[in-house]
Amino acid sequence: MNEKIVLERVELTGFTGGYLHRINVPGGWLVIFTNDVMSLDEQGMKFPGIEYRSGVTFYPDPNHEWKANEIKLVPTVIHE
Repeated sequence: MNEKIVLERVELTGFTGGYLHRINVPGGWLVIFTNDVMSLDEQGMKFPGIEYRSGVTFYPDPNHEWKANEIKLVPTVIHE
């Protein structure tokens, strides 16, 4: 495989609770959502560190019509 795999961060307007990324794959997009959450103990005090929660789904879009001009993208090459 000689193709680059590019992870694109999708900027979500008005949403600050996590990060949405997409990867162009055959037949559509692999979509990854990551949410960083602070943990609280029994007294409501924050634990040191952050938990990361994530989910992955496939968005069918055979013609890749989800265009970059509709959203702000921040591309990152994750494999060459």
